[in-house]
Parts: sequence; C-alpha cells; structure tokens
Amino acid sequence: MKLLRIYQVTALEPAKIATVQMQSNSLTPGDVYGIWLKTEMSLSKINIPLSKNLIKNMAERQKHIFMNPVFESAIYLDPRYQHLMSVTSKTNAVLHLVNTYNLMKNIKNNNDSVQDQDTDESITEISETTNENIETGLEENDPNNFQLYLQSLSQSVPSSSQSSSSNTDTVSISILSLLNLYDNQPILPHTESILSYWESKKFECPELYALSHVVMAVPTTQVSVEGSFSSLKFVFGDLRSRLGSELLEKIMLIRANK
Repeated sequence: MKLLRIYQVTALEPAKIATVQMQSNSLTPGDVYGIWLKTEMSLSKINIPLSKNLIKNMAERQKHIFMNPVFESAIYLDPRYQHLMSVTSKTNAVLHLVNTYNLMKNIKNNNDSVQDQDTDESITEISETTNENIETGLEENDPNNFQLYLQSLSQSVPSSSQSSSSNTDTVSISILSLLNLYDNQPILPHTESILSYWESKKFECPELYALSHVVMAVPTTQVSVEGSFSSLKFVFGDLRSRLGSELLEKIMLIRANK
C-alpha cells in the first residue's frame, strides 16, 4: 500500500512541476505548449495506471485547448514547435494570420487617417492663435532529453506543402507569400526565447515580426486575469466608487500594460 502511494505521488510530480511553471506571467502560447509536452514526456516514463490515465486525459483535453486558429497561429510562428503541426493546423494558422494582418493594416490606416486629420486641425488652430502650440524562454532542467522527445514527435507528423488561400487581395497575397515561405523552418532549440528570436528578425521580416507581437501576446493562462482582478481593489475602492465604467476600463488597461 505504501509503495502504491509512492508511485501515485511520482505520477503526479510532473503535473505539480507544470502547475508551478504555468504561474509565470510572461508565457507565450509556445511556452505553454512546451510545458504541456514536457509533462506528457515525463508521464510516459512512469509506467503505472495513474500516469497512463493522465496521458489519456491530456490527449483528450489537448483537442479543446490547442486546436484553435489563435493558438495554431502562435505555434506556426514559433520554430521551436512548428514542425509538430499537421497540414490542417498549418492551413488554419495561415488563414488566421492573413486575416489578422489585414485587420492590423486597416487599424493602422484608420489611425494614420485620424492622426493626419488631427494634425491638420492643430496646425490650423496654431496658425489662427498666432495671428491673434515587448522573454524569456522557459528554463528546462533536461533540454537534451526534451529536444529528442520533440524530434520523435515530429517524425509522426506528415510533411506539408505550402498552404494556400483563395484570398485575392493584394495585401493578403503579399503576406500569404511570406507566411508560406516561413513554413518548414529549421527547428529552434526549445530552450531559446521566442521573443528574443523575433526581436532578431525585426528588420529581416518586419511583417511577420509585427504579427508575432500580436499572436504571442495572447494570454495563455489565468495569471494575468487574476492579477487584473487583484489590482482592481487598488483602483475601485470606497474613495473612488463613483468612477465611470469607461474611465475605469482605461485605468485598468494602463495598469495591465505598464
């Protein structure tokens, strides 16, 4: 009985480690995926019923957590794990990234238009008054073993051809070409920081660099959300209970991104 309990504790140890690592406030989707896969690898080495059930449940849960365009987009731009993606996942990721890039361009154009209008109005006003002023990579204890595990997983993933899209917009075609060229990237060691990687690509691939800033910023755990709720008590208290919702939202946005 005592031996059984020891085995059970051993089987739960990888989950405990993963839970602690998930408490970081600066995890990218790729970092979370790496923690998940490392937990899976550790459990696979513990050959008892509990660890097998955990692996089975993780595989089922993985479908709901990771198989969505937002997460797939982040992994597509993460050469540490891109090689593990299926053809379907890559296609979904590229389509989502194209749509995201188009949205970014539209927002930038609208902001530039508003800024130009404000500038013209300011110049006119000044003239009239004058005539009368974004790392870290996760630290791993067994980088070599985990890298070999990732390579073994990639061998079971079918090789993919370049993704395709029916979008004929000029901007879309341009970004689509860049994304297709980015497919099948050389594998980046999992110990590397993806944020540092993209910072080094800032001038080489400015469009993909801009996209990476968006997809890597997606909250992957509840840590940032819980932190925002905790900081709310310092903003919205008894002495400031009459703050309007719009002003409160702006204050919280500043606090969350300072």
